[in-house]
Amino acid sequence: MPEKTEKETKRKPRREEAEEITDPTDAVLSVACQLVKQNVGRSILVCTEPSLFVTLQDWLQKAPFILATSTHSLPDEIKHSVKSMIELPKINLPRMGQVKLAVILGLAQGVIHSDDTLICLAGPPNANRLDTLLLLKVQDEFELFAISDQLLTEHVNPEVFEQVLELAIQIAAEGREGKPLGALFVLGDYENVSRYATQLVLNP
Repeated sequence: MPEKTEKETKRKPRREEAEEITDPTDAVLSVACQLVKQNVGRSILVCTEPSLFVTLQDWLQKAPFILATSTHSLPDEIKHSVKSMIELPKINLPRMGQVKLAVILGLAQGVIHSDDTLICLAGPPNANRLDTLLLLKVQDEFELFAISDQLLTEHVNPEVFEQVLELAIQIAAEGREGKPLGALFVLGDYENVSRYATQLVLNP
C-alpha cells in the first residue's frame, strides 16, 4: 500500500480557562486585618470613596479602622463601627498623596500619633476599588512626618491648620489660570511676620 503523504493535523493544546480574579478590595482588606491580628500594625487607615462603604461594612468589626474619605456624612452603621474618621478635601490625588494627606490631617486632629504604625489602604481616584497596601511607621516615613511633633503647637489651632492645608492643596491642584503658582503660608505669629511681608497685588 502507498505510504500516506498527508500530514496529520497537529492538535493545538487547549487553552486553560483563566481563573477568576479575586476582587482586590476584599483581598487587601483581608491581608490588612491579618496583619493587625499579628500585631504588625496598630490600626488600618483606609482612604476610600462612599461607593466602597458597603464592602467595608463587612470588615469593620474585624480590626480597628481609621476611615479617610471626602464625604461629609457617613451612614450610622459605618460611623459607629470605625475607630475614627478623617475628612479629606474633594481633590483627586494618587494613592500616596491620599495616604500622606490623611496622615497629616490625622496628626493635626490627634487621631494619629508620630509613634503609630499604620496599615494603609488606598486605590486610584474614582476607580471604586482598593488595590494598594502600605505598612507605614509614621515617625520613620517622609521628611514631613519626622517632625510631626512640631507641626502643631499650643499656639496653632488644629482647625486653622486643616483649613490652610486644604487651601494649599487646592492651589497646588488648580494653580492660577491653569498655571503653577507658588505660595507660602505662615501659621502663628502673624503680627511679627507681617512686618516683613508686602502685598504684591491688590486683594480682589
